[in-house]
Amino acid sequence: MSKDKVFASFEEIPLEDGGDKKPTLANLATIALDKISTDEDGFFMMIEESHIDKCSHINDLDGALSHVKAYDNTIKAVVEYAKALGNTVVIVTADHETGGLQYNGESDSELNDGMYTRGEHSSANVPYFVFGDINMDFPKVIDNTQIAWLCKSIISK
Repeated sequence: MSKDKVFASFEEIPLEDGGDKKPTLANLATIALDKISTDEDGFFMMIEESHIDKCSHINDLDGALSHVKAYDNTIKAVVEYAKALGNTVVIVTADHETGGLQYNGESDSELNDGMYTRGEHSSANVPYFVFGDINMDFPKVIDNTQIAWLCKSIISK
């Protein structure tokens, strides 16, 4: 493996249609995968969309949803890359919930910032998803600190 490191810093990452000068998170993820996926020893990559949390701290539902959509686009790009690459597992989760968002089936026009019940982290469970050609049964609910155990189980298989 090359010991070259790549570092990129952007004042702003656009939510969509960023182009070469201002790439989206999905663009950056794909560029990073192109760089690290050639390692014969395999690779581990973590991608975070921290603005979901930041927007939820200030109860900005429109902002949070915009960043969730951008992160969803990133996940789609990564899963497509993993499908093409093969022998790759993608785990998607959050490290915590923020804002105590209460959604009760409201329509798009009914969504509003008042659906938040707090401005800090809560103890609500967050979902996790595993994609890949792996034949393992995973528990439906795990503590987020067990994600490391999940990764080790997959790598050890």
